[in-house]
Amino acid sequence: MAATPSKTRNTKGDGSVRPILTASGKKAWRAALRYHDHAGTPVYASRTVATEAEAKHALKTFLAARAAGLKAPRRTYRVRDLMAEWLEGKRADVAAGKLSTATFVQYQYAVSRIVDGVGEGDDALKGLGTLEASRLHPEAVQGFLDRARQVYSPRTAALFRTALFGACKRAVRLRQLASNPVASTDSVRLTKRADHGVRAMTPEQAAKFLHHVEGDDLRALWALYVSLGLRRGEALGLKWSDYDRATGTLSIRRNRKKEGKAVVVGELKTAASVRDLPVGPGLAAILEAHRQRQLVERAEWLGKGERAEGEWIFTMGPGHPLDPDWVSWRFKVLAAEAGIGTWHLHECRHTAITLALKGGMPFEQVKKFAGHSSVRVTIDTYSHLASEDLRAGVDVLDALLHSSRS
Repeated sequence: MAATPSKTRNTKGDGSVRPILTASGKKAWRAALRYHDHAGTPVYASRTVATEAEAKHALKTFLAARAAGLKAPRRTYRVRDLMAEWLEGKRADVAAGKLSTATFVQYQYAVSRIVDGVGEGDDALKGLGTLEASRLHPEAVQGFLDRARQVYSPRTAALFRTALFGACKRAVRLRQLASNPVASTDSVRLTKRADHGVRAMTPEQAAKFLHHVEGDDLRALWALYVSLGLRRGEALGLKWSDYDRATGTLSIRRNRKKEGKAVVVGELKTAASVRDLPVGPGLAAILEAHRQRQLVERAEWLGKGERAEGEWIFTMGPGHPLDPDWVSWRFKVLAAEAGIGTWHLHECRHTAITLALKGGMPFEQVKKFAGHSSVRVTIDTYSHLASEDLRAGVDVLDALLHSSRS
C-alpha cells in the first residue's frame, strides 16, 4: 500500500499545509490560515496547489499578509481591479493639475495592455488582468515584462513597469498587498543616445535662424521658442493679458495642444510649469513689433466687417489661434531654409535651456526657467554640459540673438 503524504502541522494560529483529494480524485496540497486584518475582520486564506513546496510557499505568503495586517480580501479581487483603482487616482491627479493629460493617456494605454495583453499565438503578450491580486508574485510580473520587451520597445516596456509598480505601491499603502512584487523585478534599461538625448543649436545657429525669420509674420513666436524655451503648447496658449509690458514679464498659465484631431486649451504639464518669465529687451522689442502689426491687421479685418479676435498673441487670419501641428511643420521648413539643417521644434527648448546653463544660470534657477517638476529632471537631462562651458550671461545671449535686429 502506498504511503500517505504526511500533514505538515504548525503551531496553533500559524496555519496548515495538508494533502487533499480534489473533486476529480487527483492528489493536491492545500495551504490555509485564519487571522484578523488590521480592522479586526476575520480572514480565511487558502490555496490549493499541486505540490507541498508550492503549498508551503503559499502559507508563507499568508503569514506575511497577516503580519502586514492586510485588509480582508474582496472576493475575486484581481489585477484588473488593482490597476483600475490606481488609474482612477491618476485621473484625479489630472483634475488637480498634478499630472498632464498626455501622461494620463499613456498610463491608460499601459493599463489596457497589462490587463488585456495583445496579440495571439507565439507573438502574444498575455495580460495579467484575470490573475488574483494576491497571486501577483515577482515571477509573474517578471515574465510579463520579459515578454513585453520582446513585443514592444524598451520605453513602452518601462512604462508598463512604472504603471505596475505604482499600482502595487498604492495597494501596499492601502494594505491590500503585503509587499510590492514589482520591486523585485529587473528594471528596464533605456539606451541613451551619445548626446544624452538632447540636441541644441549653437548660439550662431540660433542667431542665423532668427535672422532668416525676420520677415516672417510669426517671428515673435520663433524668438520666444529659442529665447525662453517654452513648450509648443505653452507659447500657443499665450494671451496678451499674460504679458506685462511694463515689467517685461510673461506669465505661462495654459497649454494649447492637440488631442486626437481636436485642438484644446488645457492645463500645463505639471504644477511647476506655471511660471513667470522675464523678457529681455531684445525679445521685448520683437513682441512689441508683433503687437503693433497685429493691431493694424485687426483694424483691417474689422473694417471689412469680419469678427477679429484680439485675445491670443499668436494667430492667423482674423485672430484664429494656430494649429500646433502646423506650427511644428512650419518651423522645420524655416530651419531648413535658414541653412542650419533639420531641426524639430522641441529642440528650441533644449537650445534655450542649454544656452541658459552655458550662460551661467544655476541648475536650480534653470529648473524654474524651464518649468521642470524637479531640479533632478534638469540635472539628468543637461548634466552632460561641461562646467567650463558655463560662461557669459543671459543678457549677453539676449543681445547676441536679438539686439542688433530688433
